[in-house]
Amino acid sequence: MADDDRRFLALLRDVVRATSHLAAVGLAESGERAVELAHELRPDMVIVDVWMPGLGGIEAARLIKTSFPSTLVVLISTARPDELPPEAETVGADAIVWKSELGPGLLDEILLRSRQ
Repeated sequence: MADDDRRFLALLRDVVRATSHLAAVGLAESGERAVELAHELRPDMVIVDVWMPGLGGIEAARLIKTSFPSTLVVLISTARPDELPPEAETVGADAIVWKSELGPGLLDEILLRSRQ
């Protein structure tokens, strides 16, 4: 999981822990660290904030999907759909979720849908 807001990152960790088919294995506060952790941990799913300083979530998602195409990448954002850069739709992310909608049920749904 990657988000530059430590409070939201802690909340995100709790959401993942409450998700029946996922476990929290790594936390990153930057896109650079998210990519590093993806290489180290090889997780089934990476959840990354779109807007982060330095390497943003969109570029981190692209790098992760290029190296690990089967890793699910979920972009998260507080922005409205029309506020997201066009690359958000074309980077290869498996889902784009608004932070206010993020919950264990939705993450389970994304994971289970990918296994069908």
